[in-house]
Amino acid sequence: RLGSSNMDALSVLEEVELIKSGILAGLEATDQNFLRLAQQYGFKDGASAIIAVVMHGFQISNASTMPTVPTAPGGQSKLFAAWSGTGHALLLRGRQVIRCSEDHVCNREEERRRLSNAGCQLIQDLRGVWWMGRPGNPELAWARQQCYEDVAGPKSFLAASRGFGDLLLKGPPYPVLSASPEVQVIDLCPEDWAVVIATRGVFAVLSDQDVANACWDVMAQNGAGPQEAAQVVTQRALQLGAKTNLTCIVMKLGWTKPPL
Repeated sequence: RLGSSNMDALSVLEEVELIKSGILAGLEATDQNFLRLAQQYGFKDGASAIIAVVMHGFQISNASTMPTVPTAPGGQSKLFAAWSGTGHALLLRGRQVIRCSEDHVCNREEERRRLSNAGCQLIQDLRGVWWMGRPGNPELAWARQQCYEDVAGPKSFLAASRGFGDLLLKGPPYPVLSASPEVQVIDLCPEDWAVVIATRGVFAVLSDQDVANACWDVMAQNGAGPQEAAQVVTQRALQLGAKTNLTCIVMKLGWTKPPL
């Protein structure tokens, strides 16, 4: 808890906002470092980011609310999920799965609104997928609309609406792409036993529940750990035909075991 002898203690809301602002500043600073290296070495590609932070010790204002950790009365744990681009953060609560993030893609109406206000060119291809790019490229826009793919090099148009890097979409005269993340805060409860973060290649072939079931099979049924669970998730994705962007991390929450 931040404060001093001559300052009032921060409220839970103030603590949460401070943590959120720190996460946001950290990811934006990471993107600036990414862009400096991109300019130095000629990198023109981009990437997504997704993180999950669990923090303990928040005060519980409602006396009827159980603490997250039964052996630590009075304490609420919170999950801070932050993302820029694509990929999912999942909370495993009993046999349920809770999605804690929403992909930054141009198919989201609120993202198209934000991009339009930033001066971005938005097009919808023949399959109904929305794309974003800089204005002033009619030939490239037509090719993208006809579903022609960029086979090599930096992408002229992106289906993702936020992300790291992609120097050509962030420099002058039209900096239309942002890395600014969204941050969601979830109150954790005693039934929460794991957090999963995984990249979009996994979810191209597996649902959120498929991923949760794989973790449950490994950790509850077989008694193995989170590393083995993450490996099984990526293996199942490969078996179903996934080809790229296959990364999975499973974080076991220490106050409970997976339900049997």
